[in-house]
Amino acid sequence: MDEDSYTRLLSAPWNCVKANDDNVYYLKYHTDNTGYRLLVTDLRRVWYDAANARALKKQASSHRLVIDDDEQLQQLLKHLETFLHDVKGKCQVEQMKEGQELRIRGSESQGFATLAWTFMCKALLAEAPTMCNMTFHLESLMKHVF
Repeated sequence: MDEDSYTRLLSAPWNCVKANDDNVYYLKYHTDNTGYRLLVTDLRRVWYDAANARALKKQASSHRLVIDDDEQLQQLLKHLETFLHDVKGKCQVEQMKEGQELRIRGSESQGFATLAWTFMCKALLAEAPTMCNMTFHLESLMKHVF
């Protein structure tokens, strides 16, 4: 996670989500005109995902969405923010690759169309847990809590 993302996420509130597998996750996010940043933890591990306009357009095409201009990008970002704001009602959370990835899938129907999106969060430290890594995770979380 870069310094800009870290700073923007500091003031974002934590949201608590109980997943289908009864695991509890805490997430915070920040969206702006150019993309989103997402930080998720189960208080043992920390995952992160971010996308700028270029990455959003690329991922949108894999969901059969065409983003031609900034207005369409803003509409997509508003829908993604809605998913993240109401994760309990609109998203499914699933750990993959032995906890190295966290997939958050959201979908929302409007009329006859359904918007589906997948946030693919990567573990901040992918290597095996060590005391140093655990300290890093704890320090990172504590800075976001206080």
